[in-house]
Amino acid sequence: MKNYFLRGVLIFFFFYATNSLHGQQIQEISGYVRDWEGNGLPNSNVILKKISDSTIVSFTIANKDGFFRIKIPAGLTDSLIITATHINYAKSEKVLKFGVDFKELLIFYLEKEATTLKEVIVSAKRLPFKASNDTTVYNLSSYSDGTERKLEDILKKLPGIKVSETGAITFKGKEIDKIMIEGDDFFSQNYKLLSKNVPALLIEQVEAIENYNDEYLLKGIQNSNKVVLNLKIGKQFSASLFGNIEAGVGDPKLFNLNSSVFSFLNKLKIGALTNFNNTGFDPMGNTKYTLSINPNDNKLLNQNAELTPPPIRMNIIGVPGIQLEKYNRNNSHMAAIQVSLPMGTKIKSGLYGYWYKDNSLFSLENFYNYNLPDSTFNIQEQMANNRRILNGAINWNLLYRINEKSSLRYIFSYSSELPSYYNKYQIQNPNTSELTNTIVQDNSRLYTNKFTYINRPDSNGAIILEALLSAKNTKPQNYISSNRFDDVFGIYNLSEPIVQQELNTVEKAYTLSAKWIGTKGVHSYEISMSQNWYSAQLNSGVKISDKQIIEPINDSRWKNAVHYNKSVVSFAFQDMIKLGRLGVNFKVPIRMLTAEADSNNLGSIKLRKLVADPSLNASYLLGRYSKLSIDMSLENTVSGIFDMYGGYILIDYRNVFSKTFSWNLNKVFQSNLNYSYVNSTKYFFLYLKANYTRQSNPYLSNFYSFVPNINFINSFPFIASSHITSFSGEVSKYLPFFKIRLGFEPSLMFSKSNFSIDSSLWDGTTIGTGFRAYCITGFDKWFNLSIEASVNPMKQINSIHSAPVTSSFKNSIGKSKLGIKLRPYKEITANISGEYLKWKGTDITNDAFFFDAQINFSPVKKRYSFELKGINLLNSKKILQNSLGTYVQSSTLYAINPRFLIFTFAYSF
Repeated sequence: MKNYFLRGVLIFFFFYATNSLHGQQIQEISGYVRDWEGNGLPNSNVILKKISDSTIVSFTIANKDGFFRIKIPAGLTDSLIITATHINYAKSEKVLKFGVDFKELLIFYLEKEATTLKEVIVSAKRLPFKASNDTTVYNLSSYSDGTERKLEDILKKLPGIKVSETGAITFKGKEIDKIMIEGDDFFSQNYKLLSKNVPALLIEQVEAIENYNDEYLLKGIQNSNKVVLNLKIGKQFSASLFGNIEAGVGDPKLFNLNSSVFSFLNKLKIGALTNFNNTGFDPMGNTKYTLSINPNDNKLLNQNAELTPPPIRMNIIGVPGIQLEKYNRNNSHMAAIQVSLPMGTKIKSGLYGYWYKDNSLFSLENFYNYNLPDSTFNIQEQMANNRRILNGAINWNLLYRINEKSSLRYIFSYSSELPSYYNKYQIQNPNTSELTNTIVQDNSRLYTNKFTYINRPDSNGAIILEALLSAKNTKPQNYISSNRFDDVFGIYNLSEPIVQQELNTVEKAYTLSAKWIGTKGVHSYEISMSQNWYSAQLNSGVKISDKQIIEPINDSRWKNAVHYNKSVVSFAFQDMIKLGRLGVNFKVPIRMLTAEADSNNLGSIKLRKLVADPSLNASYLLGRYSKLSIDMSLENTVSGIFDMYGGYILIDYRNVFSKTFSWNLNKVFQSNLNYSYVNSTKYFFLYLKANYTRQSNPYLSNFYSFVPNINFINSFPFIASSHITSFSGEVSKYLPFFKIRLGFEPSLMFSKSNFSIDSSLWDGTTIGTGFRAYCITGFDKWFNLSIEASVNPMKQINSIHSAPVTSSFKNSIGKSKLGIKLRPYKEITANISGEYLKWKGTDITNDAFFFDAQINFSPVKKRYSFELKGINLLNSKKILQNSLGTYVQSSTLYAINPRFLIFTFAYSF
């Protein structure tokens, strides 16, 4: 019955898309045009235009105080753009939303521009950054010292923007959705291709845009929480063909060849990136090999996430706080291309693809200290790791503008990932010593098709219809050569046994959704419905081979055959209310979950559950420069295909996983309190964030061992909860008289969770604190310096529920860095940096010192440059790092790449 009802509602939405709804008619708009000091700009021009075809519908001139009042002709059904301009100032634009913005004073702040008059230049000093409405603009010349090679190098210096060790970019604590160039999308969510490969010298400005909306028909009526970066190309590179080419050679046997070429010819935009190197640089940003079957930001469509990832997976090897080039020995090849082409006035096509191949080597030693309720034991392993990657993707985005009020968009994407890990272990523990070889490889493919139809009958509303079809196939395998499995499989008669763990999953998802977006008075609301069908199949088994003999293990405990089906009917209502400086946005999605799982040896189980995922966001403008916001949300996630297998799966040479075949509904409550103060005229930036997260009904892992040298870990649902409270912030101040930038970033984290060892329930408490402080000078002389210090101490306390047993671990990472920049001549720049790191654990302390240098020669008014770069000049050999686990304390000794020098020639055009 519910399916007929849903189909009827969807059909109603389709027919309703052709009807026009009549909204309010607005008569007048008023406001002020001011400079960045708050002074009124008299005689400013204020123009009102249609957003569809830029037709001017009204015009006025501000009075002596900068005040304006502009009439709106009656009967308009188009979205409008209002533009304020003044001589010697950059223009400012706003998109008008009926019934909301018109009831308030519109205030424009214009930035002074440089103007040339008969060879006399009148210029205003450019601010390092400025914030206006939802856009923060950074002028990179205020942050660059000439040593930044790639875009992410300069992004790390911008207040409010953070770049993680893997290349993920956040603005005010929220990860960005993509990076655009001159307003056009390049590589979508694969934005690391741009941030890691585009030269910093090509970019003049970076715009951080909050509440960004991709769909032009929805601007002004739909509220978006996306954050994007928009790059402004330097005027000297604004040509039909521009870019940068670099080539380098070094010792020992190093090479680096990369290019970034762009062509902006009329409306055709092309970008091509290549990178070939063996210097340890990762042009893709540490790929995680976790293709998602539903890569869609619509919460109603994203119903297929698993509580846990696939059991056989490849974890990225990384050293916190250490530059990747210092320990990664690689041979990387990457090529990517993006083409954006409007075909007439109705069709716009965007196509991108990339190919990536890498072969990396790592050497390390691991020391594990297991602390169990009744015993402790140690394991030492020496590992040589060879990681091989072959990834590729293609994405096609086609937009068809049916008419001024409707559009149809089609997106096709295909991704393929074939990573492989080859490991050699020399293992020692109190009971045995052995040499083990393992191979972990995967073959994943993901297809996605998405159709979106939008109709906006008038300025007050729009209807969105979406269809999403996706399919994913994953085939991870684990090969282990070891004699330690004799007691498990009874293979005493094999001389060189190889255990082969196979896993194969096939997933498919189909989603239909309909959404109505409307505005009325101070309300901007959304009503949506969707139907999602998801099916998956998991099969796993173990084979034993000895040279040419392959024998499958017939024990049912080592076989998994799970069929999984899920249907989700969703209804959601969202409303945003704007009352002066206060904005409130609440959303109430209600979902009916129907799921069934069938196991080969555990029977069949069903689930039918009605859940709600409410969320609330409120923001208040405390003043011109400050904003306070709070958001809260509750999210329910049901068990996925990787939570439902009941048999054993061999994860690696010493761990076997299994799951309890039962349903679990995991609930996560999150709340965030954010405060920002951005005053560009005073060169001050402040951002504070507090977070509280509570997870109920998590999966707990029970550790036990009934076979020597092999750990059996069973995950099961448990009525318990974990709590995480964190605080972070950033304050940045620029002192123009001294030309010094100061910054401080504090952090605090407290978490409490549960885990199980041999069926005994434990509490784990972790307390972490940290800070980062920096000072960077920008003198106009030949000498500059940068100073940075950070520390992140952490303490974990584990205690058992039923007995007075407690264990405690401590860990901290301290880092201090001094950089000196010398510029004795305009053409020559030298950058010398020293970095000291200290790891401190419960029983061990380790430190390391790195010394790097970089000399650049850039002839004045020339487009070429030369660079000599040295890494790890003191030739540090190894680094010991400590880490904490629920029942294990580990130390890892990483081998550091020997010192190397590389000479690079770069040419920009």
